[in-house]
Amino acid sequence: MSKLIRSTSEPKPSAPRKLFIQKSETGFGFNVRGQVSEGGPLKLYNGEFYAPLQQVSAVLKEGAADKAGLCRGDRILEVNGINVDGATHKQVVDLIKSGGDSLTLTVISVPNDPEYASARPAADHINSDDSSTHSNDYSERRPLSITIPDCTELKSSNGDRYTVFNIYLSGKFLCSRRFKEFDVFASLLKREFNDFIFPSLPSKWPFRLSDKQLDQRRRDLEAYLDKICSVRCIYESDIVRQFLCLNEPVEKYQKSSDMCKKNAKNVKNNRLFENSDSEDIEPVNRKIESPNKLDFVKFSVLLPNRKTCSISIQRNANSDQVYRNLIEFINLDVQLSNFFYLFEIIDQSFERKLRPNEQPYLVYLQNNQTTNEFSNSVKNQNCICMKKWYFNLKNESLLAKNDLTLSFLFYQAVEDMDRGIIKIPDSYDIDIHFLKDNHRYLDFLKHVHKFSGYGELVFPHCPCDSRKNGHVIAALNSSCFQLRACSSEGELEPNKVVEFKYEDFVNIDVDNEEMAFVFEIKISNKPNKTIKIYTGFYLYMFDCVKKAQEEKIKKLIYNKENTD
Repeated sequence: MSKLIRSTSEPKPSAPRKLFIQKSETGFGFNVRGQVSEGGPLKLYNGEFYAPLQQVSAVLKEGAADKAGLCRGDRILEVNGINVDGATHKQVVDLIKSGGDSLTLTVISVPNDPEYASARPAADHINSDDSSTHSNDYSERRPLSITIPDCTELKSSNGDRYTVFNIYLSGKFLCSRRFKEFDVFASLLKREFNDFIFPSLPSKWPFRLSDKQLDQRRRDLEAYLDKICSVRCIYESDIVRQFLCLNEPVEKYQKSSDMCKKNAKNVKNNRLFENSDSEDIEPVNRKIESPNKLDFVKFSVLLPNRKTCSISIQRNANSDQVYRNLIEFINLDVQLSNFFYLFEIIDQSFERKLRPNEQPYLVYLQNNQTTNEFSNSVKNQNCICMKKWYFNLKNESLLAKNDLTLSFLFYQAVEDMDRGIIKIPDSYDIDIHFLKDNHRYLDFLKHVHKFSGYGELVFPHCPCDSRKNGHVIAALNSSCFQLRACSSEGELEPNKVVEFKYEDFVNIDVDNEEMAFVFEIKISNKPNKTIKIYTGFYLYMFDCVKKAQEEKIKKLIYNKENTD
C-alpha cells in the first residue's frame, strides 16, 4: 500500500503534502468550497502567508480521496502541479475536472481551525456522483440596491407592442428585460444552482395587463432580483452578470427620451435570453414627452433647519444642477455652499450623499415605487435633504458667522444628539437641553462641539472580510476612520474598536463587482494590510474617506505654513 494512503484519524502534518488520487466508481470522493472571486487579503496558515485557499468541505468515507489521505478542512495549494493560491472556486473545480481519472493535489492541514467547523457537511452526505461538485456557499449575503423603478412599452416594426422592465443598480441604469427573459433567466439559474431554493417568479398572464397589474409585476420582479442578487455566489455567476449586462459599459443618458431609446437598443442587441421578435424595435412614447419641451417639476428639499424648500427643477437635472438651484433660492453664499450638499434620506438614522451625476428626481421616483403618471408636484414625504459636507471642524468658525448656516449647524447637532451619535457626559454641569430649547445657537454649539461623536459620521453595520463572525460599523471623524465590531444584527461589542489614521492609508479604492470599499493600510513593522467593507454605500464611504484625507492634508499644510 502506498505510504500516501493513510487513515483520516491519523495526526495531520502542518507542512504541505502531495496526494495522488485515482478516480473510482464513486468519483474522487470529496467536495470543495471557498471564495467565488479571485485574489483577496493574505491569511496566515501554519506560520506562512497565503492568498485565500479553497477548502475541502467533505470527504466520502472509504472513497478515493479518503484512502489517499485527504482530510476535511484541508486547504488546496496546487491542482495537478498548478498553483491555485488565491484562485476562485470555479477555477479550482475546472482544474480538478480537467485531469481526467487521476488527480494530484498539494494540500496543507490547519489544526484547530474552527473557521469552517459549523458549515462543513457530513461526509456521508457527499455527492458521490461527482467529487468536485460545486458546494456553493449560499450563506454569504449582502444587500444590493437593485431596483426596477419603471417600465417602458416598446413596439417592433410589425406593430407588436410589449413591455420591458428597466433595471438599476445603486441608481445606475443597467439594462431592460422582458418578462419572458426573466422566465428563461430563472430556468438557467435553477439548472446551475440546483441545490438552492429560489423565490417564485410572478405567474404568466396571456392577456394585456392593466396598469395596476403591471405595477405589481414590476414590484414582484424587483423583489425576485433583490433576493437572488443578495446571495454573493449567485450574483457573481456568469448567468446573472450577463442578464444584468454587468460586463458591458452602459452610457449614462440625461434625456429621458434617450434613456427609452437605450432600453430599446439593449433589448434588440442582447439575444442571450430570448429570440428577437423583430429586427427593428422602437419605443412607444406613451409616457415620454418630447425632448424639445422643457419638463419641469416642483421638487422639495428638507433643509438642515428642518424647513422644507420647494424649487422648480428639470426632471433630468443632475445633483449639481439641483443644488445650484437650491442655494440660489435660499440665497446662500457660494463660498459657504461648498460646505453642504444634497443627501438621500435612507432611514431615520442615516443619509447618503448624492453623487454629482445622479438625478435627484430619479432618486425620488425610486423611493416612491410606482409607475403611475406623476403630477408636477411632489406630495409624498421628503427623501432628499441638505446636510453639511465636511469633517474638519475648524470650518465651523466661518459658518457660525452667517445666521443661516449657524442655524443649520445647530439643528444638525440637535439631530445627531437625538440619534445618540453625540453623547452628553453624565456628569456635565451645564444644562444642554436648556440651551437647545431656548435656541441659543452659539452657546449650545460651543459645548456640544467638545462631546464625543460631534462631527462624526456613522454607517449602518455591514460585513467586512477581516471579520468572519459578525459585522462592523464604520465611522469617520476629522482624525480617523474606525471599524467597530458588532453582531450581524448591529449590536456593538464592547471595547472592540480599531482606528486607522488617515496618514496611514496607502490606497483607497472601490470594487464595483463586489460592491465594496477597499483600503490598504500600513502597519508598523508589518506588511501592509488590505481590508474590504461590503456595503451598498461603498461609493459614499469612498467619497467620505477621500474628503477626510484631503481636509487632513490641507490642515497639515496650513499649520506648517503658519508655523514657518
